[in-house]
Amino acid sequence: MNSNIVFFITKSYWPYYHYMIPWDYQTGEYGNYGQGCTSTLIRIWAAMGSATGLRTVDTTCIRNALLTATKTGTSVTEWLND
Repeated sequence: MNSNIVFFITKSYWPYYHYMIPWDYQTGEYGNYGQGCTSTLIRIWAAMGSATGLRTVDTTCIRNALLTATKTGTSVTEWLND
């Protein structure tokens, strides 16, 4: 599915976010990104050594990827994986 089409239909990439970037461990759909129960549990497991190699994307990176994808007409996924 084209990620740009999802954005224009839903006005948000959030419903498609974890399909675009499956390696981002954080959750929190309603403005509390990274503060949800799932994210907290994953951090606890990481502290105990059960979860390793955690990766996430900061807001600036997402904003830049969205701008670049819009300007170039390419998929936002391509820029987020860089």
